[in-house]
Order: sequence, then C-alpha cells, then structure tokens
Amino acid sequence: MEIAFRLRKQGVITEPALEWDGSLGPEEEIVIERLGFLLNAYTVQAWYWEIVEMFRKLILTVALAALYKGEPAQLAGSLLTIFIFLVLHMLLKPFLNQGLNIFQRLALISQWLTVFGGLMFVVTDLLALQNPETDENGKTIMSFFIAIVNAISTSLYPMYKFFNAWSEKGEIDFN
Repeated sequence: MEIAFRLRKQGVITEPALEWDGSLGPEEEIVIERLGFLLNAYTVQAWYWEIVEMFRKLILTVALAALYKGEPAQLAGSLLTIFIFLVLHMLLKPFLNQGLNIFQRLALISQWLTVFGGLMFVVTDLLALQNPETDENGKTIMSFFIAIVNAISTSLYPMYKFFNAWSEKGEIDFN
C-alpha cells in the first residue's frame, strides 16, 4: 500500500476526481439537493472552492478598495492577491471539468496582467509629473497591451477546443 501512495504522489497512478453523484449515501444527496448549485462544478475534495472565490472577490473589490482608495498600494495588493489565488488554483485544480480549470487559469492570468497594466498607468503618470515634456505614448501602448492580452486570453481556450476537435474528427460539430 505504501508503494501505491508513493506512486500516486509521483503522478504515476492517478484517479479521477470524485463527483457529486449521491453515491456516498443520503447525506450526500441532501447536500446536493440543498447546495448543488454551488458545488456541482467542483470536485468533492474542493467543495469549498466557491467560498474561496467569493473571498478573492471580496478582497479585490471591497477590502483593498476600502483600505487604499485608488492608491498604487491597491494595485500592488491586487497583484499579490491574484497571484496567490492563481497559485492555489493551479495546485488544487478544483473544477471537475479540466477545461474550466484551464479557462479559470487564463482568466486569472488576464486579470493579473490587466491590474499590472493599471499599475503601469500609475507609473506613467508619475513619470509625466517628474518630466512634463514626455509624450503620452506610454499610456496608448499600455491600453493596446491590456486590450490585446484580454482578447487573447478570452479566445485562447475556445480556439484550442476548436482546433483540437477539428484535428480529432477532421470536421467541427457546432451542435
């Protein structure tokens, strides 16, 4: 048995994620009936992930905004928060559907890059205050960078699925 645990830890042996299917008895069926709308997307091991997501959103939209009110520290705190939750997401892979895990990862990366772009706007403003003769090209470049990163990250996974289905079947079924 010790060998099996060691092989599982090394990734040689894998098991599918447990789904919420009621097979664990009437207690699980009650949980599914009452909280299924919150839990069905996640593995049984990551039943709490919706709470984690709500906590992340609370930190980003309420806590940091109330503490720093538009200061650069708000952006820095946002970058750190998003990074921590991205790492947690990558370690736990909470969704049953691996495509959702990939898409969430892309969304968090896009969110991090967008906040980073906002921080670059602040830096550009500070540099403009120090040297008023500088042009505004930095803001324009950052605007395009943010727009392109968001466009790429939102279209990357659907394009991957499209080309993956095309390569497997030679045709695409849009139904």
